[in-house]
Amino acid sequence: MGDNIDDRQRRVLRVYVEPVEVELDEDGALLFSALQSAVPGASGLYFNGECKSSVKFDGKRLLPPADGWKDRKYFAALGCRSDFPFGSYANASKQFERSVNAVQRLFGKCTAFDYGGFGQEFLAKKVVSLSSPAKESENRSENMKQLMASLTQKQSSTPASTPPDDQRFTPLEQQFVDLARISTAKDTIIEQQRSDIKAANEKFELKAKELKQALDELSKSEKRCNAQEEELNVLRNLSKEQTYMCEKVNELTKRLLDADEIIAKQKAEINDILRRLTESETEREASAAKVAELTVEVEAAKGTIEDLESRIDKLKPLAEIREITDDEEVLSYVKMSESLASLRTKNEKLEGDMKEMEEKYSQLNQIYTEVVAENTKALIKRDAGDGGGDITIETRITPAGGNTSSADDILNWQKERETLRSELVASENKVAELTRMVHSLTKEATYSEHRASEAIATRNELKRSLDHMEAKIQVISDARILILDA
Repeated sequence: MGDNIDDRQRRVLRVYVEPVEVELDEDGALLFSALQSAVPGASGLYFNGECKSSVKFDGKRLLPPADGWKDRKYFAALGCRSDFPFGSYANASKQFERSVNAVQRLFGKCTAFDYGGFGQEFLAKKVVSLSSPAKESENRSENMKQLMASLTQKQSSTPASTPPDDQRFTPLEQQFVDLARISTAKDTIIEQQRSDIKAANEKFELKAKELKQALDELSKSEKRCNAQEEELNVLRNLSKEQTYMCEKVNELTKRLLDADEIIAKQKAEINDILRRLTESETEREASAAKVAELTVEVEAAKGTIEDLESRIDKLKPLAEIREITDDEEVLSYVKMSESLASLRTKNEKLEGDMKEMEEKYSQLNQIYTEVVAENTKALIKRDAGDGGGDITIETRITPAGGNTSSADDILNWQKERETLRSELVASENKVAELTRMVHSLTKEATYSEHRASEAIATRNELKRSLDHMEAKIQVISDARILILDA
């Protein structure tokens, strides 16, 4: 019951139209056909700003406002047919053409009929115009209006007592009336077509402007394409140069590896030379130790001789007192004297040899010290970064002594002296050989140092070239990145 009462009392019903989303064209415009397909009967769009503003329509599309579509509420203006009467217009055009042909045929036969005042009036007013089509259409419409006015005046001037059949137009007049009506409608259609043509011309001018803008944009695009083509050529050249640089870097790297191998070989040779030098130094130390032992033995022999001389001096008075007459005793005494004299001679000779040997040894030691100092300097220069070592030479003299106070030791001294002499000669020869080896090692070390310095210079040059190539490659990479960003 309540619902029935509300329905009886309600006098207003609110009707809503559902919002519709319509897709825009690629250039941001809205096709009128798309709008009518979404909202049938729509004749345009408008939006509410400071006042009601309509959207511009060029005949096919709804163009966006000057500030763009933005986020507004747009409303559809209704009151239009959903389609255009193109079929009736085509039928009217065909009917008009048929009527014109019929009138022309009638005018061709006008000599056989008498049109009266109507025909004379109409034919008298027919003027051939050489003006523009617009003026011709205006004259034609005026003629049609005058024709309609004359027909209306003729119909009104007919007496009222005339029967209805007599008041009707003649068939020819009726055709002219129809023709006048069709002509008037045709003129209206032509005017509409002219307005359409004018709109089309305006649209054509707009399209021409858009085409000009598109051509300008195309020329700009061509220029951009040419610029990008030039950039591409530059990038290709840079790529070729980078490829060449990479090959050069690989070649330099290979040369650097070869130089490192050469340096490693030279280091191995230098280490071999140092090993040989160490061995020669060890042998020299052994020879020095042997010389020291010989020196100790000579000193011991001197002590023995002095002891024997003192004993002989002590025995002389005893022999004189005892008056040694025994031949064996005399012979033994003589032998002892001769052996003592020979021992003295041998001792002096040994002392001379010993002095000479000490002088040679001191000279050899001085030469060896100088050579070792030079080699040490060379090694320090070569291994400046590796913290070269110092070569120290230590000579230790191991004293040796014995209780040689007996006469047998004096007799064996000659053999020991010969042995010492041969050993001394062998030592001198060995020292000379060692000296030659030291000279050769010095030469080899100098040559190796020279080769090492050349190898280091080559390696530094290769490193500088590699750094230069890396810097150039970095510059090329930065230029490529800048070009790609541009």
